[in-house]
Order: sequence, then C-alpha cells, then structure tokens
Amino acid sequence: LDYSPDGRWLAVAGFHEVLLHRADAEAEAAPAARLIGMSARIASVRFSPDGGKLAVTGGSPARRGEVQIWDVDTQTLELSLPVTYDTVYGGSWSPDGKLLAFGCTDNTVRAIDVATGEQVLFQGAHSDWVLSTTFSTDGTHLVSVGRDMTAKLIEVATERFVDNVTSIT
Repeated sequence: LDYSPDGRWLAVAGFHEVLLHRADAEAEAAPAARLIGMSARIASVRFSPDGGKLAVTGGSPARRGEVQIWDVDTQTLELSLPVTYDTVYGGSWSPDGKLLAFGCTDNTVRAIDVATGEQVLFQGAHSDWVLSTTFSTDGTHLVSVGRDMTAKLIEVATERFVDNVTSIT
C-alpha cells in the first residue's frame, strides 16, 4: 500500500490489479478505481513525489516481470515495461520523479527513465533476489536490499557499486 503525498489517495495492491481508494472523510468504502495491468502478482505500489503518477511492480512468477506507470488523475496506463523472467520488486522514485528503481529476481537492481522506459541503471552486486530499493534524498545514490541479507549502496550517475552499507565505517 501507499498514500499519495497529498493524502487524497490510498493505493492497495491486489491480484491482477491495484485498487485506488479515496482517503478523505467523505470517501465511500468501495474503491474509486481499479488499475488492471498484465501482472498477476503486484509486489509494490508507490506514488511519485508529486502524486501524479503511480508505479506498480510485479509480474507473473517464472514467466515475466512488469513495471507499470499509471496516471493517477486519468487512471490510464502510461507505461507497461516487461523486465526479466520473474516478478519485479521494491519500486522507488527518485526525488525529482524522473527515475524509477526496482529489484529483480535475477539479482540485479535496475532503474528506468519514467518518460521513455529506457534503462539508465543496471547493477548486479547482489547474490540473491533484490527485494527493495530507495533513493537518497538528493537522488545521487540508491540503496537496495536483497534476499542475500545485504544492503548495497550504488552511485546512480555511474552505476557503480560503492559498498555494502553495513561495512561502511
């Protein structure tokens, strides 16, 4: 789940869909919208910093991963990007809302340009699935955590693995 930055929406992951609920006091119990993409499994939902877009990561296990970018106001799918051959996890927005990072079951961390879908970061420092990502507040670094029980620090501009976060002194 994720709340929009302005508090108007609550996005809830479901099976084959994301439910958008109005979060104000006058909201009805029923969802205001259903966002249905190709993915059977939804692993993460995250609103962009300005609240205008919703990133959805997921996929069909052992078949394909998918990153979706939705326009929240019009509830239209702007981007559906197939990625790897398994579910995609842990989507996170850069502070300026231009990049989306996510983890993959092929042990990689990736980031795309949201406007074009172009991959701008690829890092394979993990030895097991990457489950979550987050950008630094200035957007220059990315931290990822994986099933290998490590947290990795990556420099975004160079795609360089800096170090395991736990070993930095």
